[in-house]
Amino acid sequence: MGFSSAEAHNHYDKSLLALDEIRTSKPSVFLEKLYKLESKKYIEGDALYLNYLYGYASALKGDFNNATALYQKVINSKGDSHLTLKASVSLANLYAITANYTSSLSLLTEVLPMIEKEPDLQSKFHALLGGAIIYNEVGQFELANSLIIKAEGLGLKKVGSREYCLKKAIEVQSLSKLSKGLGNLNEIEQYIERCDKKGEAIYANIIRFYYTNELIKNSELESAKSILTSNIDNVKETNYASLITVFYSQLAEINKIQNQNIKSKEYATKAIESQAIDTSSEEWILNSYKLLYEINKEQGLMNEALYFLEKHSHAERAYTNKVTAKQLAFQLVSHATEEKNRQIELLNKRNKLLNLEQDLAKQSENNNKLMILLLITILASLAFWAYRVKRNQIEFKRRSETDALTGVSSRHHFYSACRQVLKDAEKREIEVSLILFDMDRFKTVNDKYGHLVGDWVLQKAIEVCRPCWRQNDIAGRLGGEEFALMLPTCDLDKAVEIAENCRKAIEKVDTIESGHKFHISASFGVTTSKISGYGFSKLIGDSDKIMYQAKAAGKNQVLRVAKKS
Repeated sequence: MGFSSAEAHNHYDKSLLALDEIRTSKPSVFLEKLYKLESKKYIEGDALYLNYLYGYASALKGDFNNATALYQKVINSKGDSHLTLKASVSLANLYAITANYTSSLSLLTEVLPMIEKEPDLQSKFHALLGGAIIYNEVGQFELANSLIIKAEGLGLKKVGSREYCLKKAIEVQSLSKLSKGLGNLNEIEQYIERCDKKGEAIYANIIRFYYTNELIKNSELESAKSILTSNIDNVKETNYASLITVFYSQLAEINKIQNQNIKSKEYATKAIESQAIDTSSEEWILNSYKLLYEINKEQGLMNEALYFLEKHSHAERAYTNKVTAKQLAFQLVSHATEEKNRQIELLNKRNKLLNLEQDLAKQSENNNKLMILLLITILASLAFWAYRVKRNQIEFKRRSETDALTGVSSRHHFYSACRQVLKDAEKREIEVSLILFDMDRFKTVNDKYGHLVGDWVLQKAIEVCRPCWRQNDIAGRLGGEEFALMLPTCDLDKAVEIAENCRKAIEKVDTIESGHKFHISASFGVTTSKISGYGFSKLIGDSDKIMYQAKAAGKNQVLRVAKKS
């Protein structure tokens, strides 16, 4: 989703500015007129602006590769700073739409300082809206809202219809997602009416969607239903697939609440059929699959119910993975930005030191030599001790968090990390599994071959198990020969599969290199938050109990906790 700043670019050809103004309100007219232009007649600056418009047109038609190349061409030209800012925000937005969240957020971190330095308030306003769109797309609604507040704080006396409607659409989305409420609903109705009159159908209906969503929360079902049904044709005319999807899905939800199952099925089916390639409507697609499952189940159509249940499960996994990918991308970019800022701070300190040295050089030669020698000695001493302290801190932290023998997390660090994972998982309603395993007959190995061989067994067991678990899984040694695995976003079946792979890997270990020939194995107990809940003690307790059942049943096997009846 792009933004325009005709006021900041009034030196461009008027035909290009006119096209820019109708991009969102009249997309089909925009495309038709754009491709009739003769690109050869434009001078260098106008040619770059034309490339930007071509980039937007390519994105509009779904040709994201060409759109990316055209936006990048404008950015690389390093021409008009306003146009460079405009293309940078549009490209970051395009990355977010195509699920390239890391690139989107990385580019946005470069754009934000550009926005701060931008002297033209109109360009600054538009760029802040573009940044807010990206933050909404990656689920950072507080940050999106903060950029909207900044945009309003610029105090612009004149804001174009498209920018006004776009700002309101972004604002109601972030407020709705933050569960802060939309405020005065009469004002929301006025926003919608104004955007309808100005021909900004897409933004008007985005606001309308969140408005009806608020009505549904307030149990004003008939009002919401009336608004949705009377505007569905208008929404379909926009050809904006995500918007069509959410309107149909909302109608399906209302009809289900009102026990009008035939209508609910009809609308839920249309929602699924109209889903878009972007991620903005996935949550509502999930809702449609769920409704179709529940209605078919109530009607005794079990095959159809099972079909939609499977569809819902598959879509839910994909949705959860994308949410996780967005959060991971945000964390990665945030950490990279912090590191970059630390490097800048360090460079600034070094520059200050250089300035100090230059000032000292202006003094008398003898005093200069003495002062520089003294300064270098002090700095070297401080740097040396700072390095020693930092190195010791890192080493102490590493030792406290890591089991020295096996290299996995220590008991204390494992418990702490697991509680954090469970807290986040419960908040996002993500399934988490836990595997507990204990080496069989380990005391016999220690007694018969000595503790050095016993240590070798534990090290070897973890070594062969490492390839079996996933990169984000957390492994820890709870004590002695007992280990545990915390598996985020993992269901019970997958956890059992991982445990079984570990069991087989341990069973295949050749102990000859220890200097003795004997057989090793382990018993495993597996549980999940769907059965044991998100309490860490309960998860540990259930997996421990089932693990000892595995030992009692003959050892060297994997048992799962029984599902609740």
